Amino acid sequence: MNFKKIKIMNSIVIITNQFLTEIADTIFSVVIFLYVYEQTNSALSASLITTVTFLTHIFIGPIMGVFSDRFHPKKGMQYGYMIMIMVGLLLSLFFMYSIDYLILMIYISLLIHNVCMLFIVPAKNKLLPQIVPREELVRVNGYVSSSTNLAELIGNTISGFILALIGFVGIMLIHSGVYLLASLLLLLLFDLSKISNLKNMSKSAEVEIESKQSGFFTELIEGYVYLKSNRPLFKLVFMSTILNVTSMITPLLIVLITTQYGGGSKEYGFFNAGAIVSSFIVGLLVSYVNKLISPGKIFSITLCLAGFCLILISFFSDIYVGGTLYFIFAGLLTMQRIIFNSFFMHAVEEKVRGRVLSLSLAISVVTVPLFSLLGGYISDIVSANYVYVFSGIWLSIWSVFPLLDQDIKSIDKIM
Repeated sequence: MNFKKIKIMNSIVIITNQFLTEIADTIFSVVIFLYVYEQTNSALSASLITTVTFLTHIFIGPIMGVFSDRFHPKKGMQYGYMIMIMVGLLLSLFFMYSIDYLILMIYISLLIHNVCMLFIVPAKNKLLPQIVPREELVRVNGYVSSSTNLAELIGNTISGFILALIGFVGIMLIHSGVYLLASLLLLLLFDLSKISNLKNMSKSAEVEIESKQSGFFTELIEGYVYLKSNRPLFKLVFMSTILNVTSMITPLLIVLITTQYGGGSKEYGFFNAGAIVSSFIVGLLVSYVNKLISPGKIFSITLCLAGFCLILISFFSDIYVGGTLYFIFAGLLTMQRIIFNSFFMHAVEEKVRGRVLSLSLAISVVTVPLFSLLGGYISDIVSANYVYVFSGIWLSIWSVFPLLDQDIKSIDKIM
């Protein structure tokens, strides 16, 4: 097989792998959320799902970031897939033979599942430079992003329908089967760093990832020192921590749709499908926006507009108006995320990127567990509308911070 065919094969395999990974992860997350809410009829119980997810990011994410810098990425991804396959099979068995303990097992399985994803994501970012020439990384990354958005769109749209059609056990078995296929696909990848005459490969492809010499905690501290030394990045992470107070709205979308818009799982899929389409469109247009507006202003404008969208969502009851507002809201958040991720890739050296990314995520979501529970409690006692109004006001207030902080204002256009 010649070099050109190897490049094409690698690109097709990793794009397909990420499509399968995302669609399995999305369906799993949505079905678990819907099942818990339908069984408990409690926003607080549903909010616990978000709490478990982000507690994992906070306490285990940094550890997985260090491991992702140590393991060979393909091997690490396969280990993660194997464990998630077992999660799906285990939940199926509990549903059939011990349903009284299923809710408890769901939370435990969700924790294990999240740990595996925290390992797979940075491992994938390490793998790409080994299987794709450096000059084609941006293009292939774009294809991977598009396939991920498409998979998330499909997963969010069909999750409710599939749950009604084949039931919880069927979903879990498909979940395990898809991850098995994603794992097997990795066997088809060819490491381009083994080709001696290959030029312009990323340096990370020439380094044996498992040969780290530093101690575990030394590597973790190095990541934190690196993060703290980059003032613009550190302040953006700090701002994310403050803004994530509004994460209390995430598990309450199904509650808002049910109580205010009179909908159910189909309408929930409609809202999420619109959000993914919006994210896909923004991904195509964000580079043009960045040429016209500085990152600091982009952060400020998107935060302000996103805040107003949340406030308006809480006042309307027409499903199409609410869906349109959520469509705009999701696009604005996607623009922030793309700008931040692009800056992160430029600002952080590849050798510490896994650790710094995991630490940044852990710090930024530290407020999420408490406020997710608080949002669920308020929704149970009063109404989800109040949570959305507060979150909208909070975003609007903090939209002035990127305009006032000199370090964030100093960030140049990054695309």
